[in-house]
Amino acid sequence: MDMKSKRQVTIAWDLLFFLSSLLGLSMVFLLVSLRSIWPLMNRYIESFLPQEAHGMTVGMAFLLIVLLSSLLLLALTLYHQNKFRGWSALGLTSALVFQGMVYAGLFAALYPDVRSLYIELLWRKLLQNGVLPAGVLLALACTAMALWRNRESRCLIRKTLLAFNGAAFVIAFCMGYMALTVRMPAFYHNSIDKHKAAGTHANLNLTATPRFKAGSPHLLEPDLSLRLDTEYGGYYWMAGDLTGDGAVEVVNFRYYVGGIDINKVASFAVQDLHGKRLWHWKSDTEAPERIGLGRGSSLAAAVYDLRIAAPCNKLLMATDGYLYQFEGRSGAVERQVALDTLDSSDCLIIANLRGKGKKDLILKDAYHTIWAFDENLQLLWKKRNPGGSLLAHRIDTQDLDGDGRDEILIGAAILNSDGSLRTRFLSPSIKFWYGAHVDGIVPIEQDGEWYIGITYCDGTGMGLYDTDGRSLWEVTGEHFEYLVGGYFFPDDPKLRTQFQLVSKVHYRRDTPQAMVNQDGRLLAWYAPSSPAFSLDWTGNGYHELVFAQPAAIYSGFHKGFDLAIPGHPNGYASGMRVADMVGRGHEAALVLQPDGIPDINVLTHDAGKLYLHIYLNRKGKKPTNTVYPGLNWDGAANYLTKYYAYGRDE
Repeated sequence: MDMKSKRQVTIAWDLLFFLSSLLGLSMVFLLVSLRSIWPLMNRYIESFLPQEAHGMTVGMAFLLIVLLSSLLLLALTLYHQNKFRGWSALGLTSALVFQGMVYAGLFAALYPDVRSLYIELLWRKLLQNGVLPAGVLLALACTAMALWRNRESRCLIRKTLLAFNGAAFVIAFCMGYMALTVRMPAFYHNSIDKHKAAGTHANLNLTATPRFKAGSPHLLEPDLSLRLDTEYGGYYWMAGDLTGDGAVEVVNFRYYVGGIDINKVASFAVQDLHGKRLWHWKSDTEAPERIGLGRGSSLAAAVYDLRIAAPCNKLLMATDGYLYQFEGRSGAVERQVALDTLDSSDCLIIANLRGKGKKDLILKDAYHTIWAFDENLQLLWKKRNPGGSLLAHRIDTQDLDGDGRDEILIGAAILNSDGSLRTRFLSPSIKFWYGAHVDGIVPIEQDGEWYIGITYCDGTGMGLYDTDGRSLWEVTGEHFEYLVGGYFFPDDPKLRTQFQLVSKVHYRRDTPQAMVNQDGRLLAWYAPSSPAFSLDWTGNGYHELVFAQPAAIYSGFHKGFDLAIPGHPNGYASGMRVADMVGRGHEAALVLQPDGIPDINVLTHDAGKLYLHIYLNRKGKKPTNTVYPGLNWDGAANYLTKYYAYGRDE
């Protein structure tokens, strides 16, 4: 190769070196500053990213670019000097591995969520055994070697960028180390384990406690059982007075997931409490084979007549790009409104957005867009990524300021009734706008003040906020799902005036329930169990905690009752809901008209057959907040785990 060709090759290598170095350094600082620029970027990138892509997608892309640019930076430097062989190649490869781990650790520190949590755990392990510090020294040694071999180079830019890359690498390691170890806040990752290690909470093994024997007054038999339709129906069920006769009808849906949390209804059946099927509906869209009886967690449907603001007469449902209104008696489709996407079927609730009563409908997809409709199903407004964050699994509404209009609890933010942003929840550790979304929402009023409990799902945590979005406390380190609230300790003088939040922990063996006090202290660890609900069962205005697996009722830390489930002597239910399905008549006898007091309802699956077992609440107080007949939209937040407020016995 002549001198001219060598010079051209050298210029080409130097240009690539310059670009890769600049790119690597830029990505480091972008990772640090992304929290401030993401809301601005989100406005532009959402037009070309797939709907399910969000901050985590962009962040992982940045991280990949950092690693690739670092690879080019060191590889080009050594290769240009014809030294890329033998021990140099081995050292370079090892350095790149550890350099990538350092940048990944910085990423985990800046943007904690359920995926980056695994990077953090690996970091801690490698720090403890000394592997990571040794790798950092190796990477710095390779950088120093590259600098030494370029000592005679006249390219000042190359040497400067190489030095900057080493400096950025050290800075990234120090930032990640301080964020993940030295400066860990009191409530940060693994705080649940710290609470458990402190031994200040109760450990309750629900399966180790013997079940009450047959004939015991503490073993509750179902008051009404009916077989659900499985020709058109499935696992997911709700109920309401569709015929206007005062009793509720059961609607059970066979639905499936057509994408990431995109719910689609294949068919459903409507039947009365005697088990008679009144009518059914089947979608024209062909469902995939082998969906069985479908899923049982979330769906966009409600029994409600918007024009008269009453929970009866009509069935509202969204699926396959349409919003339907069915006439309750006959099942005739009265309205079919085309939506602008096939995915608008994740959650449907009723709200008071215009001060005219509960005559408005809110619909959302997973997890970006929210629509509001009036009683004629005319669009009031539409918002995409309001507040710059993902929407919750199941949103809620509540009049927080007493102005006669509902505010909308969308997850990481609160919207005004017109869809404008009211406030964001300001978490000190979780970046809601960066991939973490809210699962459960529980608004609780205490002494005229509203508190809002939320779980972070992928953000691995739970927290309590005021209506201005200020964080009162956080507990992080676990993937918390739905959220249940209540006052569970009538006999404890310190706890009886404070509310507690209970949440199921995903991705742990036996899916335990963590109970956290109003002040953020871990009070109890219930395991194994899934799911849990709250209601007053004894009549003192305090909440009992109802578990489905095994089915039992606890007052604080003490079991008061077991639920006898036909065909399931171990007490394991396929599903459970707390809702007002029936009523108590003379001498607490069962009547089919709901009485405003929530009951316990258990679903079982036996050899392809579905049964609904209803346990009448004979002693519980009537809640002070509105309880609509059946299982309906007002319990839409948190997978139908509605919070019931009571006048407590002091």
